[in-house]
Amino acid sequence: MNAHSQMWNRRATSRQNAPFWENLITNHSLVVWNSEDVTRVGGDNQSIIDLTLTSPNIELNWSIANEEATGLDHEVIVWEVLRGVFV
Repeated sequence: MNAHSQMWNRRATSRQNAPFWENLITNHSLVVWNSEDVTRVGGDNQSIIDLTLTSPNIELNWSIANEEATGLDHEVIVWEVLRGVFV
C-alpha cells in the first residue's frame, strides 16, 4: 500500500490514498501494530506505508530489523504471533 494517514503515522503531513485503508481498519476493528518507526526511507521522505494489521484477538511481538538490508528503500518488518485466536 502507498497510503499516508495520521491514523498510523501521527507525523504524516498529508492524507494520500488513505480512505480505503482507514475504513478497512475501522470497520473491521483491526489493530495497527506499527510503531512510530518509519518503514520506507527515501530522500527527505520518511513514511510508514508498510503496515502490519491483525484482528483484535491476536497479539504480536513487532519490530523493524534495522540491521537487515533489503536492497530497496523499505525496512524489514519482523513479527511473531504471541497468542491469539485464528478464525
